[in-house]
Order: sequence, then structure tokens, then C-alpha cells
Amino acid sequence: MNTIIFSHIAKRRNVGDKPLVSMVMTSYNQKELVLKSLKSMFAQDYENLEIIVTDDASSDDFCEALVDECRSFCIENPDRFTVIVSRNRHNLGVTLNYELGFKLSHGELLITQGG
Repeated sequence: MNTIIFSHIAKRRNVGDKPLVSMVMTSYNQKELVLKSLKSMFAQDYENLEIIVTDDASSDDFCEALVDECRSFCIENPDRFTVIVSRNRHNLGVTLNYELGFKLSHGELLITQGG
């Protein structure tokens, strides 16, 4: 159904009693908007954060650009956030795409952002 195309697991630091927050962003054919939103997610200063992006079989070159952006961020910031990027083989629609993001998440709290 889907393929994990990028995964970076940050080493867990002592974050005290701060719960893990999973930010789940769905996308479909909105490369520029999603990359801009991703940069905003990377700028967050909350310390216990997981970022998950699920692409719903976009037809543009979105996935390559997304993986490049995530890889660059994780190389420069290896212990900052866990980042997971998933791509659906077939378009699932908004609801199932969100459900997939939720299944990939590990956080106590969820934040959603749609593309």
C-alpha cells in the first residue's frame, strides 16, 4: 500500500516530562507549499518532536524534492527530530492518507497539517 522512502530516527535526548508530539502532514501534488510548510516544521523549537509526511501518490517530482530536503536537514541536525516520509503507491484519498500518517506516528499528541 505504501513505502517508507526516508526515515531518520533521532537519538532521544533527555526532554524531561515533555510528551512526544507527532506532526503529521499529508500531501498530494503541492510541492512548493509542502516544502515551505516542512521548513516551518523544521524551525520548531519544541524538543520532543516527530515529523511524518505522507504523500498520496503525487504525480509531480515532489517526493524526490521532499527526500532531498529531509535528508539535508537530518544531516545538519542529526539529533534534532525524527523524520519519516512515506509515499503511497496509489492515491488513497485524504482520510486514508491521514490514517496512514497516524499509524506511523509514535507521539502522545498529534498535530495535523494538510497539503
